[in-house]
Amino acid sequence: MEAGIPYTFQIQSRDFYSNNKKMTLADAIESDYQITYTNEDGQTKVLATLADDLSGQGAFLASFTLIKTGNYTL
Repeated sequence: MEAGIPYTFQIQSRDFYSNNKKMTLADAIESDYQITYTNEDGQTKVLATLADDLSGQGAFLASFTLIKTGNYTL
């Protein structure tokens, strides 16, 4: 992945039965929705910013910009 490029993707919250959860980010427990990218060096970590997608269907937009080019794990 390239440093300095803004990346965005969408996540969908679901319950145990794979039904969409109809909630907003304000309703969620903060630790339930943390997305961290870690570089293969194990030292460089980037936390994605989350925002509601405004559909009211429990979908969230995640965005981040890496500070170092390389391979990352989610």
